[in-house]
Amino acid sequence: MTAPAIASGNCGENLTWTLYADGELVISGTGAMYDWSEYWSAPWYSYRSSIKTVTIENGVTSIGERAFYYCTKLTSIDIPDS
Repeated sequence: MTAPAIASGNCGENLTWTLYADGELVISGTGAMYDWSEYWSAPWYSYRSSIKTVTIENGVTSIGERAFYYCTKLTSIDIPDS
């Protein structure tokens, strides 16, 4: 059973993010993630204390600067070969 989504949005020209109630943040789509000039500008920043794992799906070509600053409960990131 998949946990319900609690928030989502865009994080690249062709990338989206979804945060699930179990603490998993999923980045999907194709291309590069945006870079954020300040750590609080990442779109999931207000949920940072809820993020436990990050899954970056195949097709994502880069991880944005300051993407996961202050995600203090983050314990693992799954990064594909893309």
